[in-house]
Amino acid sequence: MSSNIQTYSQSYFASCAVGLEEVLSKEIQALGGKKATLERGGVEFKGPEITAIKVILNSRTASRVYKKLYSSPIRTEKNVYDMSRSIPWNSVFSLEQTFKIKTLIGYGIQTFYPDSFKNSVYLSQTLKDGIVDFFKSKFKDRPNVNTEKADINLLLRISISNKDKFLLTASLTASVFMDLCGNSLHQRGYRITAGEAPVKENMAAGIIKLMEWDQEKDLFIDSMCGSGTFLIEAALIKADIPPSFLKVMKFSKNPELRPWIFLGTNFFLNNPALKEEFNNEILSCKQRIEDGYKKLRAEEPKIFGFDINTDTIRACAENISAISLSEAIKVKQIDATKLKWEGEEKGVVFCNPPYGERLGGANANSASGGWRGPGSSDENEKLKKLYFEYGENLKNNFKGFKAYVFTGNPELKDSISLAPSRKIPLFNGPIECRLLKYELY
Repeated sequence: MSSNIQTYSQSYFASCAVGLEEVLSKEIQALGGKKATLERGGVEFKGPEITAIKVILNSRTASRVYKKLYSSPIRTEKNVYDMSRSIPWNSVFSLEQTFKIKTLIGYGIQTFYPDSFKNSVYLSQTLKDGIVDFFKSKFKDRPNVNTEKADINLLLRISISNKDKFLLTASLTASVFMDLCGNSLHQRGYRITAGEAPVKENMAAGIIKLMEWDQEKDLFIDSMCGSGTFLIEAALIKADIPPSFLKVMKFSKNPELRPWIFLGTNFFLNNPALKEEFNNEILSCKQRIEDGYKKLRAEEPKIFGFDINTDTIRACAENISAISLSEAIKVKQIDATKLKWEGEEKGVVFCNPPYGERLGGANANSASGGWRGPGSSDENEKLKKLYFEYGENLKNNFKGFKAYVFTGNPELKDSISLAPSRKIPLFNGPIECRLLKYELY
């Protein structure tokens, strides 16, 4: 193997939505991760193998967790092949296992390399060619690619390692990671029915963790609750139930299901001590699930969801009922602009209103609308009216609450006649959004 290639044994990268990096870093450190380094869209960290598995099972905001395998400085795309050709891939996977590759080209690279590193598909192919040629030279055979459901998922990241002080040149690093998750961690498994443009589960959890919500004392109200994602994530946070709870329970009943891809990798299979630590972590998660459900059932409900749409609120109730949380989360059909809270308890009132041009024609004041552009002037006027009336209702009927609005349309937020005390930038997929906080006196 070339001396330019660095090998890693206890380094990992956890990806997340852009804007949630600090939240994810705190989670990772609480789970034992060391030297957490924030990058755009994720966190690199170090620690023993069980730390990465704990992040997979317990992180509420991570999308995926990757094990870092190798890195090398590069200057051209051909250097990716040279690196790949000299890596001992048989230590990562066998001839009998299938593999696939995804490539991410780092933020800002085109500034320094405008004529190169444009095509992620070509770079994936280049890495694949090096893998195939390594196996052929060593074993006279090659493993197969499976783009649908491979045994091993590899990630190639091309990133800027350093820039000169005049911002004229940059050094690049190619790093190879192995996905330890398989399916994205946002796929908790509890959403039987979803709206037309739902926020992903891990994004919802991250937004909640950015709020100043005292989960022991405060109410949590989602005034346009859609299919219930924010409500369910709030309940899981409140009760300290791991976000992987459904996968943990299914795996406990049938380990052959392998809900996480690392269970079939050399990384896991050749490490008896790690297997034991994993089994202990599964037992710990099961205990937290049991304790969490007991906690929620023993307390008066403090999590409430409302939506104007009949079908939406029915879907929300079905999702909540399917995971036995109906006692902890109460939902009701009502217009968010007419919603009142008359109890003495206070807390957080949240809203994820439609952003603009709706996906699928959802009701204007239902959370199941998404945004993909300015939309018609008539629709924009309706949405401005919705935002204005919602803001007026907050002022009149939620005094003493902390209000949060998550929106991807900067123009519509100005229709709320309240001054936000905080504006948190986030990306919901490709859409730049803001989480706005309002103090209601």
